[in-house]
Amino acid sequence: MEHTLHRPARPEMTAQREQSLRQLTLTMYLLYGFSLFTGLPVVVALMLNYVRLSESRGTIYHSHLRWALHTFWWGMAWTLLGWCMLALGAGSILNLIYGGLEPSDLVRHFAGFSGTGMVVLALNWLWLLSRLVRGLLNWNEYRRMR
Repeated sequence: MEHTLHRPARPEMTAQREQSLRQLTLTMYLLYGFSLFTGLPVVVALMLNYVRLSESRGTIYHSHLRWALHTFWWGMAWTLLGWCMLALGAGSILNLIYGGLEPSDLVRHFAGFSGTGMVVLALNWLWLLSRLVRGLLNWNEYRRMR
């Protein structure tokens, strides 16, 4: 006896639904872009992305939504790492003020952690921007993300 996986029937993708997904994808990219400068719209973009992800299956926009989710979560991980390194550098200053760290060691500790943290944050920002631009270019040309 052959077992088949029962999948609920998907409504046919109409031109109107596809256009709606296209507009949603552009809105999501714009919100992610604004969040590179302000940080706030990313929450709205993330919610839109997750809410409409399953509806987009079978379209080129599904790859765009997944691309944006991967970009967000990897970007978040690198942002947290960068901020942790900055905090460790600030901790070096507190350690100097409240004892335990020699002034000659301050530059090495502070520059090591804070400098690396700033580099991580800067590179992350550039990476996020490049992913955003690449996504928008593919969106504009009706191409899937790879």
